[in-house]
Amino acid sequence: MKLSNEKLTASVSHFIKRFHVLIFTTTAVIGTVIAIWLLLGVINTSSSPSEQTSTPTGFDKDTISRLEHLTGDNVDDSQLEIPEGRVNPLAK
Repeated sequence: MKLSNEKLTASVSHFIKRFHVLIFTTTAVIGTVIAIWLLLGVINTSSSPSEQTSTPTGFDKDTISRLEHLTGDNVDDSQLEIPEGRVNPLAK
């Protein structure tokens, strides 16, 4: 029993015409699942750094004293002229 090209083409065409919605839906669902799986893999690898480094920071005594001097009550803001409708964001 030999299959001719016409019969083979007709049978494939009939199969596609009959099941085209099922083929499309299956392909779309599988593609979506693969895309989500790949994205989850990227998210998991990027959110866990291989090594955590900490940078020690600190202030010296001179910087601390200058900051305390700036935030103290000795700051005179009476000379400050604020336009109408504005509020001084640095006022206590």
